[in-house]
Amino acid sequence: MEKDAHAIDDISEPDNTNSLNDEPMFSSMKSSLASLEADFVLFKQTTQMSINVLKVQLDNKDGEINNLKTEITLLKTTNLSQQQSICDLNLKQSQIEDELKKLKNKHKSLEKKNTDL
Repeated sequence: MEKDAHAIDDISEPDNTNSLNDEPMFSSMKSSLASLEADFVLFKQTTQMSINVLKVQLDNKDGEINNLKTEITLLKTTNLSQQQSICDLNLKQSQIEDELKKLKNKHKSLEKKNTDL
């Protein structure tokens, strides 16, 4: 029992020599923690700035995409209109060629009648 009582006394009494040795380590850990916190704050700020820049760039790209979509729609509309015009002109050309053919035939027919007279 005497050993146990002595052991309990040893445990319950704080060891001042260890706390003196731990003080520089604790101070170093506090310094490291402060440095880590500062690094984290800097990282967070840098990351937030990068995110903000990326958001602005994305907004700009979205604007460019919308402008290009509008331009594509306009070009498609213009293309369809021009294709319709080409079809109309081809039809008109065909009608004119048919009319010209009829006039040539009529001219030949009249010429033949004139020569027969």
